Amino acid sequence: TVDIYDQSMFYDACQKFAVMLEAAGLKDKALEWKKRAESIRLNTNRFLWMENKGFFRIHIHLDDLRHDFDEDEIFAMGGNASALVSGLADQNQAARIIQAALERQNRFQISTISGTLLPPYPEGTFLHPMMDDLFEYQNGAQWDWFGGRLVLAMFKRGFSRTAKEKLLEIARKNVANGGFFEWDNREGIGRG
Repeated sequence: TVDIYDQSMFYDACQKFAVMLEAAGLKDKALEWKKRAESIRLNTNRFLWMENKGFFRIHIHLDDLRHDFDEDEIFAMGGNASALVSGLADQNQAARIIQAALERQNRFQISTISGTLLPPYPEGTFLHPMMDDLFEYQNGAQWDWFGGRLVLAMFKRGFSRTAKEKLLEIARKNVANGGFFEWDNREGIGRG
């Protein structure tokens, strides 16, 4: 697949590598990596941005694997948060991604903004017992370290009031759980 998470991370790495090369006096090499980053940004927008939905698709398949459901309906919070943090998403896209995250949290009744893959993949898509059900592990459960990246991006992108509300939501959940867990179920009960 070609996915939004990896594209965002590679875009960020290209940008940071260009800064390092520039600092080392290698301006031509830095320019090459800046051009590569721009190519990643343009192609990610071309193939993964869904204007009609206001977020980046989780991935496109490069093989013949197809599902009997529409993967483009799935909002991948982690990958979209990474697109915000890396700067791959522009300001207009950022506003739409944040709105999509808020809408999905509300629609799927997730206790914090940290819900991943909403809606989750259908029951039985994954054979592993940690992910074979809805809202379990990485299939629709809450991952606060990704939620934290989304909150950070909200602060950086000018959505500080909403970011503060979402940060407090995450903090309250973790205090109620008596600590920070690897992941939390839909209702916010710590797991892992």
